[in-house]
Amino acid sequence: METKKESLASAFGLENENELFAHCMELSTTTTSCSEILNKLICSDLTTKEMMYCAFICGKMQEMDTEMAALMYMRKSLMEMLEEKINQSK
Repeated sequence: METKKESLASAFGLENENELFAHCMELSTTTTSCSEILNKLICSDLTTKEMMYCAFICGKMQEMDTEMAALMYMRKSLMEMLEEKINQSK
């Protein structure tokens, strides 16, 4: 029997993971330094939990190149679309 792993967003109790991930993608691809990203997160209207989630995701994206981050985003989007299709067919 397979157990489902809890995602970081669900561990934080966030319901808007997709929107936050898209926000992280935008920040990571348009900003060059971690300090700029943190300044933008601090000055945003995000809650503390959302800010922590975004800071973690943006930090991970800063470790990889832009092409890899874009590939990760496309893969995540495709997996979500597939899960949605599977859930609709049930």
